Amino acid sequence: MAIKPTGDDPNLLCSQITEGILKAAADCIPRGCRKAYKPFWNTNIEQAVKTRQEARKQMEKNLTIENKILYNKTPALVKRKVKTAKKEKWTKTCENLDLRKDGAKAWSL
Repeated sequence: MAIKPTGDDPNLLCSQITEGILKAAADCIPRGCRKAYKPFWNTNIEQAVKTRQEARKQMEKNLTIENKILYNKTPALVKRKVKTAKKEKWTKTCENLDLRKDGAKAWSL
């Protein structure tokens, strides 16, 4: 985006430059709350969360014993998948750590 000044008035030029900077900032700087980054998150967990949401909706729509049992099982499945993914990510991070080069990185973990 190029700023094309029009006219010789310094106040007009200043306001055009300021307007261009503010427009570029509004386009490029993220607004609002961003989700926290979770390095362990993967597609398996995403699918389990979707299954849990569908089971909850099904249970709310039709409250039967079978739907209640299915809904009770799905959060446990999500927790188990998250726990194993966290453990695998931590193990992988520790394996890739070289204390001869990345000593400060090891202490920051």
